[in-house]
Amino acid sequence: MKYLIGALVIVSIAACGGGVQDHTASFVGTWRGTLHTTDAVGPQDFPNQQFVITQGAARNDVAFNGTCGITGTADSDTHITIHPISCPPVTTSGCTSADRYDSGSFAREGANARWIAAGTYTIAGPSSCSPGTYSFSETTDLLIRQ
Repeated sequence: MKYLIGALVIVSIAACGGGVQDHTASFVGTWRGTLHTTDAVGPQDFPNQQFVITQGAARNDVAFNGTCGITGTADSDTHITIHPISCPPVTTSGCTSADRYDSGSFAREGANARWIAAGTYTIAGPSSCSPGTYSFSETTDLLIRQ
């Protein structure tokens, strides 16, 4: 009898997907607000920025569309941990720049949310490009779900 109860518990857990809840529904959609960046240039504000979050390939995976392929894991209904990623280089006026996101999060605060990220960007090209590797950080005001 003891073995039968144990087997039923295992079957019940397996039928429910191992007991792991999918938290992505709390985040999927379009979020809008002001992005604040700080880097070698100094602080800058970018109003009316849009974060589009879609369901990823696996449970609790999310993708941030249009932002160099940034992905994350929905750890709970209120928090996404951003995966480190190196973005493809972009060349403008003979200067090549490549961003790398080292850490970040997207966190729900009630009905709104906030983006926080940090990383580096590397600039290559002639001296007029100010080549080098620089740190950056990003935060947002409270984002509103559209």
